[in-house]
Amino acid sequence: MRIETACTEDYPELLLVWERSVRATHDFLAEPDILSLRPLILEHYFDAVELFCVRDRDEKILGFSGVAGGNLEMLFIAPDSRGQGIGTALWIAWASQGSTSTNRTHKPWDSTNTSASRS
Repeated sequence: MRIETACTEDYPELLLVWERSVRATHDFLAEPDILSLRPLILEHYFDAVELFCVRDRDEKILGFSGVAGGNLEMLFIAPDSRGQGIGTALWIAWASQGSTSTNRTHKPWDSTNTSASRS
């Protein structure tokens, strides 16, 4: 498992992870709510945050986070990947950046930071 910055080419897969995660955990959202949020997520919300994703050895995205203004705004984990430390790794990566800036030279998931690369 590794954490990396997500790019616009990842948006379709991120949207699938978002939708699967929401369906598994957000019982308060009805089907029309999810369907109305999908284009907003894809066309607006992803662009409003700095996105980080966790990939497995096959490059599949298992979860992702979105950070804006030092705040963790999004954290979604694929349902079949829950309980494997992915959310914790994304949270540690965010927390280690501090709350005032998300644009740092040192990325918390590099090879010197073992706490964020646990599987």
